[in-house]
Amino acid sequence: MWHKDRVLVRNVGLDHPWFRQFHVSFDPGRERMYPNEPRVWHPPTDVYETDSDLTVRIEVAGVAEDDFEVHLHGRVMTVHGFRSDPAAKVAYQQMEISYGEFLSQVYLPVDVDEEQVHAGYEDGFLSVVLPKARREHKVAVVVVERGPAQNDRK
Repeated sequence: MWHKDRVLVRNVGLDHPWFRQFHVSFDPGRERMYPNEPRVWHPPTDVYETDSDLTVRIEVAGVAEDDFEVHLHGRVMTVHGFRSDPAAKVAYQQMEISYGEFLSQVYLPVDVDEEQVHAGYEDGFLSVVLPKARREHKVAVVVVERGPAQNDRK
């Protein structure tokens, strides 16, 4: 029987920086573990764009609203939190749901209006709507006056 506290990565003294480039991944893109670093899982994340905003949607079912934080630093949005295991200290027959600390980082392709960002958490999905920053487009206009000789050519 497999117990969730037992396995995952064995530390065999490979703390040389060269070994840090290797990771163990049980499901590509979802959970990676590095030797000597805490276990962090990465929830499925969608990012989509409309004419006026970007929306980041993260699947974090079972997480209380108070158990995650959203930070925006320039064009990087980070969501960090914790999902508690309601059945701690049991012997799993099958375990596909990740528990513990999670992290999702998204690089935003455009500047956003940080004052207008809003988020909602419903049915296990965190949705963050980030309105695109509006930039003033300044166009230089050059007025060329025609002299009397140029006006006669018409």
